[in-house]
Amino acid sequence: MKAKIRSLEAVFQSPHDGLKSLSVRTAFLQEANQALLEVLPAEAADHIQVAECAGQRLVIVTDSAAWATRLRYQSSRLSRVLPARLGIAVNRVEVRVRSRPAPAPAPIYNRQMSDASRRLLTQTAAQLSDKSLADAILRLARAGHDATGG
Repeated sequence: MKAKIRSLEAVFQSPHDGLKSLSVRTAFLQEANQALLEVLPAEAADHIQVAECAGQRLVIVTDSAAWATRLRYQSSRLSRVLPARLGIAVNRVEVRVRSRPAPAPAPIYNRQMSDASRRLLTQTAAQLSDKSLADAILRLARAGHDATGG
């Protein structure tokens, strides 16, 4: 039996799927984040994110202890200002520090090795008494050979 293919819009609007509530929650968190950014300095945009709003507790995640301290000093002000902007009660503002993931390492490119370099490595490996070192140098010479396609 073929599965019925539905559009993404239909999936998000379906009352029987949890995705609709997820969509509503995501929209609310985006709205809360925007309201937060309107009352904080512009440079905060790259460092903070509203993570949760449950009950009367607002959780803000930041990427540094310095921003966490700044936000904690303003938590009573945020507790007063955000309810008016969002239409919700906020009794407590929690600030958590979560460091950003390290940037992805630079890609490793296959470097081409000249035939002369490959021959020199092979000759050097033949002269070595340390078998494991010689094998490693031979692997390097073969890898350079594979990179050139020759």
